[in-house]
Amino acid sequence: MKSIEQNEQFVIVNGKRFMTKRNGRELAISRERIRNISKIKGLAELESLEELWLASDRIESIEELNSLKNLNYLQLTGNSITKITGLENLGNLRKLNLSVNKITEIEGLDALTNLRVLHLGGNQITEIKGLDNLKNLTNLDLSGNQITEIKGLDSLENLIQLNLFDNRISKIEGLDNLKSLWELELSGNQITEMEGLSELKSIREILLAGNQITEIKGLKNLHGLTTLYLAYNKLPPGKNRSYLIEEDLGKFIYF
Repeated sequence: MKSIEQNEQFVIVNGKRFMTKRNGRELAISRERIRNISKIKGLAELESLEELWLASDRIESIEELNSLKNLNYLQLTGNSITKITGLENLGNLRKLNLSVNKITEIEGLDALTNLRVLHLGGNQITEIKGLDNLKNLTNLDLSGNQITEIKGLDSLENLIQLNLFDNRISKIEGLDNLKSLWELELSGNQITEMEGLSELKSIREILLAGNQITEIKGLKNLHGLTTLYLAYNKLPPGKNRSYLIEEDLGKFIYF
């Protein structure tokens, strides 16, 4: 919805006016208990919108976004969304945040081939899938879910950061194709053995705190590794832990 003043744009929610920023390229609405995006009057007219923030608004479904084809950042964290839908026309989207919702399945993302950053932490996801078309993805956050197995990542060869903190993973696997990965976060899982890491040639940081690991091993080929965090595991007392790492890599790593 446009006002009389040139370049000034706004929408109406619950009788209140929310102005856009950056000449109509950014809009933020939070804590308005919207539930349905269709209640944002004038949103469909904001065709120049590039960033849309709808955080903590109790939104239950993704809808009414088809006209926003220039959108490159969509922030929907802290809502009540159960299903990923309605994103088919948002091919320019580069960053999508759906953290802290009620999503159970990774789906509806096939058209987002330009996506670089995807946040799905704090949901109810049990399986990694539906990511095959996201070949440009560099950052993936799946922390705080109910995932039991690392899989479905083979096509993400440009991935730099992978966050699987606080899931139910018991084995490190399914990472061999992630040649660009710099940071791997697997803390707070149920991992018992350091394995499945040998192909991560670009890795710099591995976080494995709060697991059930009893031995440091499998690091010989990881020459770029600078940080290994292993607090709150089941490593045996007595032998200096940094020395164990030094044996594998020929250098000291802080953890």
